[in-house]
Amino acid sequence: MNPSTSSLAKLARASYTMGEKGKSKMKRMEETQDSVADTDYILNPKYSNSEISVFQLKTDPQNIVISMRGTKVGGRRGNIDLVNDLSIATGRVENESTFKRRKKKTNQIIKDLSPTTLNLTGHSLGGTTTNYTIANSNIVRKYIKSGNNFSATTFDAGAHPLYNNNITVGKGYGKILENKVNHYRTDKDVVSIGLLTNNPFGKVKSKKIKYDKKNSSNLYDQLIKGTVLGKIKQFTNETLDAHKIDHFIDD
Repeated sequence: MNPSTSSLAKLARASYTMGEKGKSKMKRMEETQDSVADTDYILNPKYSNSEISVFQLKTDPQNIVISMRGTKVGGRRGNIDLVNDLSIATGRVENESTFKRRKKKTNQIIKDLSPTTLNLTGHSLGGTTTNYTIANSNIVRKYIKSGNNFSATTFDAGAHPLYNNNITVGKGYGKILENKVNHYRTDKDVVSIGLLTNNPFGKVKSKKIKYDKKNSSNLYDQLIKGTVLGKIKQFTNETLDAHKIDHFIDD
């Protein structure tokens, strides 16, 4: 049994709660679990931290979802997240320890928990580190090639239109991943636009969205409407809205 796309989006969103600053780990775990109560998955406290959240299906603990957190400005690792984002934008991911650390953590989870069903997911930066792990982890590669039940679902994953950021696979492995990995993005998202021309593996699926202008209906926005400043602000608002993971969660 694999979780729905909406459930995976919820589990990806939940990892942001684990990255919050100013709260104890116990509090963050409680809030994370509350946010996914309707998914039938339970947070594993031993293997979850501010970067990776591990969930196990209530009725089958070996059915596992590994959720990699995206950029959280103001979070516990906010400054490092921004550096990682810059590295993706400049094609220098190989210099960032975050990618290697998350890959190593995923390897350990697979070794210790021996999943019979494994789902990887992540939003934004978390989607990029998910793809990096799939491409570079020998343990993940062996798990997939052994015929285990595997899937990966990313949401608005950061991708460069030209640089591969050390996220490449051979033709044979790529063929296996084609029907196991889905990259979901909104049609207006700029962070993941690189996937349209430089997709390392799997399938890219774009979702059309419409920006709700009601989100910009205060007096200040009305005063600058039609001006250069107003157009810049509207573009910024639309760009930020397009990147929200909530677009992939069913109400």
